[in-house]
Amino acid sequence: MSDAARYFSKSYAEARARFLDAARAAGAAVNHREHPLKGPDGGQLATDVARLGPKDALF
Repeated sequence: MSDAARYFSKSYAEARARFLDAARAAGAAVNHREHPLKGPDGGQLATDVARLGPKDALF
């Protein structure tokens, strides 16, 4: 395995879990929007948003 390969997940589920773990470890507020359909492997699809900083911050 190349050195860079360790930064890439082998599946959507693994990538999502790693993102959520990192977001929670950073103290981020996390919101989920689940997609009504399943992914190619039959697993849940979702859009996950992690927010750091004050709730009243402007874009």
